[in-house]
Amino acid sequence: MTKAAKTSKRQKVIQEKVVRRSAADFFQDNKAIAGFDNTMRVVFTSVRELVENGLDASERIGNLPELHVKIQRLKKEEIAKLLNISTFESDEKIDFIRLTVRDNGSGVQSEFIPPLFGRVLTGSNYGARQSRGRFGLGAKMVLLNAMSSVDLPLIIKSKHLNEDFTSYHELMINLAENEPIVLTQREIPQETAEAIKDSGTEVSVTFTGSWNLASRWVREYFSQLSLITPYASIYVQYPDDDEPIEMERVVEEMPAY
Repeated sequence: MTKAAKTSKRQKVIQEKVVRRSAADFFQDNKAIAGFDNTMRVVFTSVRELVENGLDASERIGNLPELHVKIQRLKKEEIAKLLNISTFESDEKIDFIRLTVRDNGSGVQSEFIPPLFGRVLTGSNYGARQSRGRFGLGAKMVLLNAMSSVDLPLIIKSKHLNEDFTSYHELMINLAENEPIVLTQREIPQETAEAIKDSGTEVSVTFTGSWNLASRWVREYFSQLSLITPYASIYVQYPDDDEPIEMERVVEEMPAY
């Protein structure tokens, strides 16, 4: 190779672009890192992430946790309405699942909901001595998975201790900028049935996965969770059960840190 050719090759290497990716864009392309890599695990991981967020929220302010979890397998008519189409023909191996989790924590102030739920690696547990979620990924990964599977937002209702209304947000994430996209934002008066009465947060998300494959693991997870958090009351409505499973707390005191 001539000297001129070597110089040209070296200049080409130097001129190669350095590409900067947002955290949201990276995790959207690498969801397997967080456990969203097959139709069973997307269900299990989504349940676990939202449930453990709820436990952290309650424990952080010293409340004995009370969680209400609803897992729904949507019918064809519901899916068609959700996607704004006339009819929907389902793949029997894939379910449209709506997951809703409500806690009795302090709630989140309305102004902080978009960054906390719509920006990857933003969270309230950094530096916490004892919490299940530490990196600001859990709920955002659930949303990123929902965006990639059905392109639907995360729905958040929250009543903060210091606010006299329940806030309602529908959020997505701008992948390129790692910034929240607020689709809907409003206040719910406390005298209405839609409001959260005391304090807490309710998160609802719709995504695709396989409930048949995940059912065994999700049920086992809640069974074990009730044993290691005997101070929590957990109520779970499964898609294939007529009545919710009630796992009442058996002790009235949380363990020390």
